[in-house]
Amino acid sequence: LWGIFPSMQPLTAECFAPINQYPAILNDIDQWDMEHDEDIRKIFEITKIRSIAGSGPVLLIDGNNVEITCGFTSFWSYYNGEVHKFIDEINLKLWESLLKRVTEQGVQWYMMGDFMSRLMVDLGAYSEEFYNLMKSIKKTLDPNMILSRGKFNFWGEK
Repeated sequence: LWGIFPSMQPLTAECFAPINQYPAILNDIDQWDMEHDEDIRKIFEITKIRSIAGSGPVLLIDGNNVEITCGFTSFWSYYNGEVHKFIDEINLKLWESLLKRVTEQGVQWYMMGDFMSRLMVDLGAYSEEFYNLMKSIKKTLDPNMILSRGKFNFWGEK
């Protein structure tokens, strides 16, 4: 859907969950959309096109799990020849809110970019022991923090 209008962008992430959780997750995404209508309308006032929340294609990935690509489409801050910086701020706030909400449904995220990996750490999704294990592996394999700097909040020494 993000290619339908110039300057639309996807704010999505990929996860998987047991198939029996799928209807509840979709319903929760719809509920989230209604709860955040006020912020979404701020973007609509500029673009005259409402952002769309939901889930993309669903694939059965093994006996009981489905892949869920969820999120919403929105606009970049540059729209119709003008920069509307607040759009980026609203998008980031909305995206973080939606990802947190779906995470609370117990999904397993994968293909995490910088934003999602840091959000998982900030949400406390990893036990201290597991996080410290990841940190020690990172320090051993990449002591200068060159690769994926900042991912999972691995910033190196300041």
